[in-house]
Formats: sequence, structure tokens, C-alpha cells
Amino acid sequence: MLEGTDFVAISPLEGGWSGETYLAELATGDRVVVRIHVRRPGRAEVDAALLRLVRGLVPVPEVLDVRRADAATGTPALLVTEFVDGVRGDLLLPTLDAAGRARMGRALGEVAATLAGMPLLNAGAFVDATLDVQPWDLPDGLPGFLDAHELPEWTAGERRRLRALA
Repeated sequence: MLEGTDFVAISPLEGGWSGETYLAELATGDRVVVRIHVRRPGRAEVDAALLRLVRGLVPVPEVLDVRRADAATGTPALLVTEFVDGVRGDLLLPTLDAAGRARMGRALGEVAATLAGMPLLNAGAFVDATLDVQPWDLPDGLPGFLDAHELPEWTAGERRRLRALA
């Protein structure tokens, strides 16, 4: 918990894509990542629980603080994690030779295999910090889920191939 700690500087974190992820500096000089959950405030607690669940199995930052939204003050829900220095994969990949790309692919494959091996009793969305699962309300399972979500950055061909895979 970061009780009594104030952010002395905060700026958007590159690659956050949601517009809700920031790099913050604390009065101690430490840097942390702050994820502001405005659209889905309960998601801060779900994300924190998921990060804590997989920590040690796959590389994820340590959860430092989770703050619920406060309607009285208008404060949004926050998830604060440690800042891990590194290079985003989309920036690193073009700089790698064939051997480097193979190492990166193996490492990502190991992470995906570990996550795929985690048992879940039901398919659906996590609803709260207990990681209870609410089944998707879709008539067609995963294909229906894809139909219900826009993927504007994907081409029509990519969406078609993904749906065929689903």
C-alpha cells in the first residue's frame, strides 16, 4: 500500500493504448505505473488479483496499491504497480536478428503456454477480485464474443481468419 505517498509527476505511458496508463514519480524518486480505471472501475481490483495470481509464474510487475473509486470525491479507481524498465515488444522486434526473434518468440510462447495451462472452471469474464467468472452472454461462445467486439485496427481478412480459428 502506498499510503500517504503522493505522485509528484505523472505523464502518459507510451504503449498504454487505453489512455488510462501513466508513469508516475513518487516523492521518494521511485517510478510507478498508475492505471486509472474510469470506464470500468471494478476492473482495478480484478487486474490486481490476476497480477498477484500469476506473479512468479510469468513476468508481471508487483502490485503496490489498489484504490477503489470514490464517488464522493470523484476519485477514479487506481491500480499502481512497480515500474519495470524495458523496451516494448513492438519497438524491440524490428531491431532483432533472426536469433533474437527466435529467442523472443520462445519466451513469449513459454508465457502463453503457462497462462494457457491455468485451470478455469468456466469461460467468461472475471467479475471481481475473487476472480469469479461470469459466463459470456453470447449464443455462439467464442465466435459470438468476437462478433460482439469491434477490432477496428484489424483488417477484414484478419478478422475473418480469427473468426475461423475461433
